[in-house]
Amino acid sequence: MNRALLVAAVAASSLLPPAPSSAGEAAPAALWQGFYGGVNWGVATGETKWSDPGGILAARTPRYPASSGQNGLFGGGQIGYNVTVGSWVAGLEGSGAASNLFGHAICGGALGAPDGLGWTCESNLRALGDVSGRAGYAVGRALIFGKAGAAIANEAFAVPVFVENHNGVRPAGGQTRFGWVVGAGVEYALWPHWSVKGEFDYYDFGPGQIGLYDPYYGDVSHVSIRHSVQLFKLGLNYRFNDEGPEISAPMLPILGDVTGEFGGRFGVTTGYFQKNLFAYSPILVSRLAWNDLSAGSIEGFARVDHSSGVFVKGFLGGGSLFGSHMTDEDYPPVTEPYSRTLSQQQKGNNFSAVADLGYSALRGEGWKIGGFVGYSYYQQALNAYGCAQVASSPICAPSDNIPAGQLILSETEHWNSIRLGLAGDVMLTDRVKLAAEAAWLPYTKFGGVDNHWLRPDINPMTETGWKGDGLQLEASLSYFVTDRVSIGVDGRYWSLRTPTGYTQFPNSTTIQRMDFKSGLYGAFVQIGYHFGGR
Repeated sequence: MNRALLVAAVAASSLLPPAPSSAGEAAPAALWQGFYGGVNWGVATGETKWSDPGGILAARTPRYPASSGQNGLFGGGQIGYNVTVGSWVAGLEGSGAASNLFGHAICGGALGAPDGLGWTCESNLRALGDVSGRAGYAVGRALIFGKAGAAIANEAFAVPVFVENHNGVRPAGGQTRFGWVVGAGVEYALWPHWSVKGEFDYYDFGPGQIGLYDPYYGDVSHVSIRHSVQLFKLGLNYRFNDEGPEISAPMLPILGDVTGEFGGRFGVTTGYFQKNLFAYSPILVSRLAWNDLSAGSIEGFARVDHSSGVFVKGFLGGGSLFGSHMTDEDYPPVTEPYSRTLSQQQKGNNFSAVADLGYSALRGEGWKIGGFVGYSYYQQALNAYGCAQVASSPICAPSDNIPAGQLILSETEHWNSIRLGLAGDVMLTDRVKLAAEAAWLPYTKFGGVDNHWLRPDINPMTETGWKGDGLQLEASLSYFVTDRVSIGVDGRYWSLRTPTGYTQFPNSTTIQRMDFKSGLYGAFVQIGYHFGGR
């Protein structure tokens, strides 16, 4: 037993960075001294709580308190200054980011409408920031830190109402709100000036009163709102210190024997989502199709290759959807006559993440190819506004019966998949690099939430799909403008489906079969920073 413990201790010590070789070398914290600035990017999730309504918001069948979840992306930057004492680091940091977090809650009925019909409380977090004190402890090249401070957010709120002759106007208002933030993270120095970090922050805004002005009735209704947000943040910082001192703590040996790159992509994606509802297979009852789901997208990516051939890679990104449309079809004999309605998709967003672990079994000078196993996550939030009948059904007829600004339906889709694939790259010249990968998805699971906002009797409905599969393809062509920096283009194709699925209507004992499919095409420009060799 003692011998085994000794062997384990020796093995573990070989992975640790050696201590400074002389008293003259700088303490680890000296690396973090001074001014710095950088960019951040990540995933946000939050919750908005509505309570204590007044005015028209309390006029008919209010459903308060009400709450709505939010998911989205954010991106921004930070600046700060650190001072060091021994291995301790303290400083002040200011950060800010734009975001695309939307949320909707069932919050009541409307004048002139059946009980419980028509009101959806909508929140939109457009930007947030904070000024925080940071304190941390430096261990080798790593800085473990915590933060706390004052926070600010810019938010917009609205209540789309369903009232005859209301013409689609709605109570709405915006507010700059103040709150607090706490967080923690780890930052790691890659080189004397550059570092990367991972961070979690919790923001709280409220409670507070906000006034929503209704131009139709000409009054202001007040409601109490409390909002909390959690950020999962990745960041890149540049420190404006001089060239010395050099980093006295070397990288872990396993990290000193790697090559790779990290960077960002910016582009446009387009795609689709479709779901079918069956009464008794194969009798099709209803089909909802969201087409031309185009979005402006931004993402961060990274790949690290060890000299042994093992590699890890992945990306994290998403964006805001442009306007598109949704088609809702209902079929005989359940719906007579056949119905086909059109709605406009607005205020949607998508998010995707991939993480892979692989081994380059074949490699040579300037090229490599290997297999990998990984995980893929894809989420999309879709919102349909207005409803116009284009067939002969009385549903949503006449076409101006439901205002164009009325939210009628939302769909939130979640796809979780296992990836098996091949990835490779080759230097076509000393400056041009081609990379490609293909992944088969042998297991794909779908989870969805359907919100029929004008149907409180069936809102919300959960949806499940399994026994799915899919395909994900990607290729990029890069040009090295310097030995470390490259620019290029990237293309992507995804196809996901779950032919076996189900849902159960509220207050029903019957399970109904469903199937789901989603697709994505993307084109990006990218910039990357390469470390180690190529």
